[in-house]
Amino acid sequence: FLQSGNALGRSLTAINDRYLALTYVSSVDGSTKVALCDVSGLTANTTVMFTLPSGFSDTGDMIYTTQGKVIIPVTDGITKALYQYDFLSGTFEYSGTTTKDFHGAFANNGINYFIDFNSFRRFLQAIGVVEPDD
Repeated sequence: FLQSGNALGRSLTAINDRYLALTYVSSVDGSTKVALCDVSGLTANTTVMFTLPSGFSDTGDMIYTTQGKVIIPVTDGITKALYQYDFLSGTFEYSGTTTKDFHGAFANNGINYFIDFNSFRRFLQAIGVVEPDD
């Protein structure tokens, strides 16, 4: 579903039973593309929807909202932010900077949650999957 040489990114989310939104790094120019992937057939087909700004890459899961927006955690190696786009038009709508390294995301009852690495590690420790830090 990706052309040879392109690397799957860190963001993936289901839109519905037929479509996924995902990111990948282009082998041509190194930019991070946000794409729509149709997984309904025997072979998945991917369509680029938009490209993240130059130098920025995704850091973890994106969220697809009921309003057709995608919220993606991004970084350029210095700045960390959440970017919001209209998924179908690719229109950039919002950016908010953060100090967190977000790796996971989920929505519950219309509220979007982003999980940073340290919070996830504490959760795994609490349920006994990872040994507590000394």
